Amino acid sequence: MATLPQNITHAAWGVDHGLPAPFDTCVVTDYAESREPQQQYEYDQKGAVCGCVKFDTRISISATIQVPKNITLPTEGSTLTVKEGEGTNGSKVYLITSLTINQTNRDYRKVSLTLERYSNAFSNTNVEDLTKSETAS
Repeated sequence: MATLPQNITHAAWGVDHGLPAPFDTCVVTDYAESREPQQQYEYDQKGAVCGCVKFDTRISISATIQVPKNITLPTEGSTLTVKEGEGTNGSKVYLITSLTINQTNRDYRKVSLTLERYSNAFSNTNVEDLTKSETAS
């Protein structure tokens, strides 16, 4: 297996990402972000769903990274501050929910990392509709 260069500067070696140290100088071979709404269904007197309230969004990031063995990895349960998209100065704190380490080379480890956070994006979608619904008399 060919060894990877010490300093990765060419885009062909990995994907763009906003991961902080110690992963900022490593090769990130894949990076995915998923968003899942956290919601509560509203039911009428007959038990049928009549509305849904989204109260938050869970954001998960998963990445596979080629990490040199001399880099100390963070532990699960600790946090990482991930930079948001290009052109933005913002960053968000994520919790490391899983960390898988595969030894595939003498000099590098293949690390699979899962990060998670909640956005606290409360929305009252359909709440107005529930108050306008007809009630049995």
